[in-house]
Amino acid sequence: MEFNDLNKAERAALDDGLSLASRLVNAPRPLRSSHVQELYDALIANDQTHPEVEVALGLSFGELIAETTNFEWVRISDEYGEETCLSPKDIQLICSPISMIQKRLSAGENIDIDSLVLDTRKVVLEQVEKADYKRR
Repeated sequence: MEFNDLNKAERAALDDGLSLASRLVNAPRPLRSSHVQELYDALIANDQTHPEVEVALGLSFGELIAETTNFEWVRISDEYGEETCLSPKDIQLICSPISMIQKRLSAGENIDIDSLVLDTRKVVLEQVEKADYKRR
């Protein structure tokens, strides 16, 4: 797995996704968890796929995690492709908020965004303490 800082185009895509989510819920950035929940619930109720909106939702979910941790946005490349993920600074460990949200949406899961943020943060921080991850 290869870790890279976001380049200019990837940073712009991140910003565009966060701005899209902000427009969709008619709220200023950074979105609060209630706004992210509102967008998630709207997508579940709509029961249609909207890839661009799903990515924007995943990025907004990721921002909720990033704002209370030392996680930063990185670009991951592996045998399955590329994805924008969160990673604790300087450690080769990832959290994939876009994939996490997309999988839950495709399964039609009703979730509580606040709980998912707390659980995700807890799991990643526990992993940081349990294992000796490579530096990046």
